[in-house]
Amino acid sequence: MRDLAGDVGVRDVVLYYHLGGSVEFIPLTMEPFLGAYKATIPGDSVLPSLLEYYIQATDVNGNKAVLPTYAPVAGTYHISVSPVLN
Repeated sequence: MRDLAGDVGVRDVVLYYHLGGSVEFIPLTMEPFLGAYKATIPGDSVLPSLLEYYIQATDVNGNKAVLPTYAPVAGTYHISVSPVLN
């Protein structure tokens, strides 16, 4: 994300996620962590079978960058979610 926001400085980084089949993305502010950013999606928000997400960074001038590039319109990242077996 550093390259996406340029050398001006990152104002915020937000992870947008939703469960497969859902229409609305839920924003989750990411925190700086060891030179990158991290976020924790609440466990009760994660249900089988698919989680989709994208990341948006905004610099101090208000410029925005998104990963994947054309998210959420033309694709998101996907994670398969399986139930926990005891």
